[in-house]
Amino acid sequence: MRGALAPGASFCYTIPVQLSLPKTHFPTLGFALIVATLTAVIAVYSFTYYWRMRQRLEQSLVREGLTLISAFEASVRAGLSGPSVWKTHKLHELIRDTRERADLDFFAFVDPSLTVYFADQRGEYSYSRGALTGLYGRLANQPYDWGYVTQPGAGRCLVVIKPLLLDNSNRIGKRTFRFYQVFLRRNGQPRALDIMTPGIHSVAAMPLAIVGLPTSDVVAITRQAIMHVLSLGLILFFLSSSLVYISISMQQHRSTALALAQARADNQRLLQGLRRSDRLAALGRMAATMAHELRNPLSSIRGFTQLFRKHAALAKDATLCQYADLVISEVDRLNSVITSMLEFSRPVEAHTQASDIRPVIENACRLVRADATHRNIALVTHIPPDVPRIPLDRNLMTQALLNLLINAIDAMPNGGSMYVDVLVASPDTLRLTVRDTGKGIPKELLAQIFEPFFTTKPKGTGLGLATVDNIIAEHNATIHVESELHKGTAFHIELPLSHHEVV
Repeated sequence: MRGALAPGASFCYTIPVQLSLPKTHFPTLGFALIVATLTAVIAVYSFTYYWRMRQRLEQSLVREGLTLISAFEASVRAGLSGPSVWKTHKLHELIRDTRERADLDFFAFVDPSLTVYFADQRGEYSYSRGALTGLYGRLANQPYDWGYVTQPGAGRCLVVIKPLLLDNSNRIGKRTFRFYQVFLRRNGQPRALDIMTPGIHSVAAMPLAIVGLPTSDVVAITRQAIMHVLSLGLILFFLSSSLVYISISMQQHRSTALALAQARADNQRLLQGLRRSDRLAALGRMAATMAHELRNPLSSIRGFTQLFRKHAALAKDATLCQYADLVISEVDRLNSVITSMLEFSRPVEAHTQASDIRPVIENACRLVRADATHRNIALVTHIPPDVPRIPLDRNLMTQALLNLLINAIDAMPNGGSMYVDVLVASPDTLRLTVRDTGKGIPKELLAQIFEPFFTTKPKGTGLGLATVDNIIAEHNATIHVESELHKGTAFHIELPLSHHEVV
């Protein structure tokens, strides 16, 4: 029970208060999934970067090989001619010079009879290789071909193969150009092969140049690219993982801080409630003691004053009669205060049962309607027809409503309107509101209005709202106030609904 305690009871609020915080766990699985995703993204990016870098390097080497073959082709066409041009020593010297100047792994020349003249760092060789017919098959559909080969003792190299347009000087011109266009399959001239002599002017009748380019630069640059990608990937991985970890940690810290603040606020409210209960207990003991000590002397004073007034009336002394009436009035006022103190100090115990709140409201309004009408105050009630039943002590709730209605009437000395509204605020709560259009309560005083003996009325005892607070607490309900100066005040009572409605 919240509120004042019976005389002789004691209460101590100096108890240790411990904050109970929810346990937080680091989201290991979520963090692992995020890290795995980052790893996959970085791996895909690294592989893509490496593959593009390797393709650019290979294309650069292929272009270099085609440029060397074109330069060799131009040199042969400028300095050599005749049907047996590929059998002259000058051609062999040109092959050797081209390999040495360009620092190639090897340079090979293949004539239409599939005789190969091969030059590398170890020397020069000439041999026939019938298996090279497969090259002509591939070159019939593309202007050049390239790939990788591994030479015994020389390592891996990139090979570029391209047909050479070497013809005697009598046939260089439009016919040769047209044949070369057909070989490249450009400009839509595939029919030119049909009108030319087969065999002589086919791809297989053209010599081939084969260059072997060293791949040491490719390997070095590729290794450098791999190291660059790995370094960048590791930096991005650790940076992203750190950011994710910091973000999750900050979120957990924020959640913990909010939970801590909420726990502190709850414990502070609990501590304030305990202190208030202790003060109410002390006030209850003091009020009960004072009431018992003062009531009997006041009764004697009132009795002797009435006797004194009777003698004054017989003596026809109007002044003494007025003094006697004043004393009797003040004694009656003190008795009223003592009665309120005794009622406040008496333990409040609600005997609730599922009841309809409509008759309780109507009864309280009936008791104050005459006074409200006399003061030019309109009393309006709004109660839904299907309002559910609630656990209620009718007598105590009537007393609480009367106190609120009387305070509302006192707040409107010049008339106004007073409203009593009921609505279902939530599936578990019924809200009862008493609202007036009076002078309002200053904001700085709102936190004190439920304190015992606090009042703004000249002749008030300050126990009305404290009693209301005790009654509402006994119903496991809450009350809060909203007020604005010169506009009015509203008291909202949140009453729990009964889970088992009684018919």
